[in-house]
Amino acid sequence: MDASESHGVRDQVAITAAGTGASGTAATVLSAVGSDKFGYEVRGVPDWDGDGYPELIVGAPFDDGPTDATTNEGCCYFLFLDAGGGAVAGHRIDHPANPAFDDGTAADGITGDEFCSSVAVLEDLDADGKPEFAIGAENFNAATNYYTGGVFITFLNAADATYRTSHLLADDVGGFNIVANGFPRDNPHFGHRVASMKQLTGIGVVDIAVSAFRDDDAQWDSGAVFMLSINADGTVATHQKLSKEHGMLGLKGDKIATPEAGNKFGESLERLHDIDGDGAFELAIGTDDGNPSLHNRAYIIFFSPGSFVVRTAIALGTAATSP
Repeated sequence: MDASESHGVRDQVAITAAGTGASGTAATVLSAVGSDKFGYEVRGVPDWDGDGYPELIVGAPFDDGPTDATTNEGCCYFLFLDAGGGAVAGHRIDHPANPAFDDGTAADGITGDEFCSSVAVLEDLDADGKPEFAIGAENFNAATNYYTGGVFITFLNAADATYRTSHLLADDVGGFNIVANGFPRDNPHFGHRVASMKQLTGIGVVDIAVSAFRDDDAQWDSGAVFMLSINADGTVATHQKLSKEHGMLGLKGDKIATPEAGNKFGESLERLHDIDGDGAFELAIGTDDGNPSLHNRAYIIFFSPGSFVVRTAIALGTAATSP
């Protein structure tokens, strides 16, 4: 699948199907309005309507809302696909109203949140036979701080995949105080990328990785990734931060080349299949500082089975590895 964004014209997602030796055919889906960044994020969804074909969820984080009145609030499109990869039906999943903060401060507005800047398809949390979704809004603002970011654990109606409810994970919202857990208030962009780790710990129903690629953790824009166990209601059961100062990556004397200032650790995330046969998924984490002299790397993280404890890690792009 190829996603592209073009300012001034309608954005698009091209779905290409090709067999061995075939040149392939493409079905193209256009957004209704230009410059919405439709296609910024795409995720395949297991067959929802029972026709035997998968579905697609597409992010448009610069969408201005259902009435085109709220700048860059963002939305997702849920598309039902046919045998040729075309969308036979679909609908918007709009930015939910932000809840009030835990201290009673009124809910923040949704302008500029960039809802659906990232998406992960999760396990079935509520036992309705359908998956749930972790949807990032990386520019969500905390009560008095900017671009802290947030992730909506989103539940859709089983019958038609329309929005049903969600639980927001953000600073001082829903019982999850990011700052108290070592997270700077301004500009970390929590929710920049999300990835399902399935049941890594066995504590919650599903575990997810959430990047905050501009977390300052002792150095500007060094970046961080949060590992979260999610309960059936979308709340956080337990968590671990991975960064220069937290988790194994920050242990003194560790031989791995840890993220440095400007590295933006967490620029990209991807769950990997069990590489070493210990029964636990691995996680690939990318960096991107835009400056080759700052040593961009990709990290392969190996967790101890049943926990978020980093057992070992490999830094690709440098000769250094952990013990």
